[in-house]
Amino acid sequence: MKFITITVLFVFTQIYSQKADFAISNIPKELTENANGVTRVDEMVVHVKSKSEVSYRIRAAVTVFNKSGDRFIKDAVGFDKFKKINSIEAIVYNAAGIQIKKYKKKDFREKSASDGISLYNDDRVLYLDYTPVSYPYTFEILYEYATSNSLYISNWYFLSNYYLSSESSLFVVNYHPNTINFNIKESNIEGYGIVNKSTSGKIHYESSSLKALLPEQYSPNFSERTPMVHIAPTSFQYDGYSGEATNWKEFGKWCYDNLIEGRDKLPKATIEHIKNLTSKTEDPIEKAKIVYEYVQKNTRYISVQIGIGGFRPITAAEVDKVKYGDCKGLTNYTKALLNAVGITSYYSVVESGDEQIGFLDDFPSIEQGNHVILAIPNDENYTWLECTSQQTPFGFIANFTDNRNVLVVKPEGGEIVKTKSYIEEDNSQNTEAILTLDKDGNLKSNLKLSSKGTFYDSRQYLASFNQLDILKNYKKRWSKLNNITINTFEFENNKDQIQFIENVQLDANNYVSKAGNRIIFTLNAFNNTIEIPNRYKDRKSPIEIKRGFVEESIYTIYYPEEYTIEAMPKINNIKNSFGEYEISLHQNEDNSITYSRKFFVKEGLYPKEEYDNFRNFLSDAAIQDNAKIVLIKK
Repeated sequence: MKFITITVLFVFTQIYSQKADFAISNIPKELTENANGVTRVDEMVVHVKSKSEVSYRIRAAVTVFNKSGDRFIKDAVGFDKFKKINSIEAIVYNAAGIQIKKYKKKDFREKSASDGISLYNDDRVLYLDYTPVSYPYTFEILYEYATSNSLYISNWYFLSNYYLSSESSLFVVNYHPNTINFNIKESNIEGYGIVNKSTSGKIHYESSSLKALLPEQYSPNFSERTPMVHIAPTSFQYDGYSGEATNWKEFGKWCYDNLIEGRDKLPKATIEHIKNLTSKTEDPIEKAKIVYEYVQKNTRYISVQIGIGGFRPITAAEVDKVKYGDCKGLTNYTKALLNAVGITSYYSVVESGDEQIGFLDDFPSIEQGNHVILAIPNDENYTWLECTSQQTPFGFIANFTDNRNVLVVKPEGGEIVKTKSYIEEDNSQNTEAILTLDKDGNLKSNLKLSSKGTFYDSRQYLASFNQLDILKNYKKRWSKLNNITINTFEFENNKDQIQFIENVQLDANNYVSKAGNRIIFTLNAFNNTIEIPNRYKDRKSPIEIKRGFVEESIYTIYYPEEYTIEAMPKINNIKNSFGEYEISLHQNEDNSITYSRKFFVKEGLYPKEEYDNFRNFLSDAAIQDNAKIVLIKK
């Protein structure tokens, strides 16, 4: 479910700012540095005449330097039953700023914005799908639209992408203070020279000559780095329903009353069936698990966009009938089934994704969410359900909706609650292996890999792969092994303990290096995967480790009787504020070595000045992962 930009109904005169000269030579040199494109003009002017009459005027022109910058142009505009596009045109310019192509509204094609199997098809897109003939070029789009809804206005980004600088940006909202008012929250605007010219009845921000932001590994999300303005109405109208949003409780109450209430009715037969399924237990969590598994087995997910069908879920009765729905519909359906067996649960709006972007606890707005999950009260906490997946275990939300603020919608109002955080010990991967080296330097191994938390999330999908894809996955995972052959594999997906176990038997020919009567090989055959991040001459952002983890391995390595150990690697265990790395070696009497490894990385936010130390921590650990042992012939 995606809370896309609201639809509009719009009539507006074409009064655009003075025509710009888009010659490449006019771009200041500093804006071309580290940039794949430059936003020459980015303007949005909004007129809020009333809560039921809002008009928009958009102008956006981007100069694209290379193929990587093509994604910066805006060549598609969405609309639906609430939104009317009154005018739209696009113009393409060459490097000299000379117009080479102009598109009128009739040149834009129209298609459904749905995935082709959605319950609804009223979301549409006008698009060009423009393909450039040469670089550089400038693409300009101008359009006007309007809406009878005032639920939200899109936040304004002065820099909208990495590798994209901005020559000129303008954001204006005109309104009548006696009719409607807005909350404003500025983020990251210090040091960018952004000018606020707002007055009563007018929100006005502008900027010029902003250099491109560059991505940095282990940095906060883009939205936490880029200068932007959050905007939200304190009162609004959506589809004829008026509401207030001065705080989350008030806004959540409106959501419940107007979007959710009354949409949980189920057929009597379904109610009786789900009661029978859950009749053998009185434990509410066990009942909820049975309901959750019933939904997984009997429905499927069909869409990721909240715009399909608007903000309201389709009714539980309709999902029960057709057996599919988007996240709104499936969450509401699960909620209705739980209610039928006496279990309270709450429809909850979240910004999904691995970046852990949470709702602002002091800034109510519907634009902050793109997905819906379900919250079941469980003592002082909540059990969170992802209702769109047929594979996800009950109560598991790692990597997608974990550790962030969400809006829990209750009959009495909204509440901002933080979802479950998976701490380092929750995100674990244990590897047990028996490795046997023969006299020719070939390796045979039996492994058992146990994954939990975020590791579970990244590994459990193997169970749904075909054999060819599984083999490809293993060969990619252990690409440092020469001539690898996967002989057998077995999986155990324990959804109760949320643990995925892989038992793998493999061969790797020529694993060792030979030097005369010596053989040399790396002790860590299977967990040698630490990636060393880039260096930065001038690091801009703090270090953020979003999810900590722990890896533990224990290998028993058998080597040929004809050999004895000549040299063991020097052990350099590490412990600092970022985590720990330690290994141990033990020579056994049966021509074997026991190798143990623990790699622990702590979640946290660290000063940018510590980046070199963090990088050195990973680099030193990677060096230890490549530690080699030398055997010599007796």
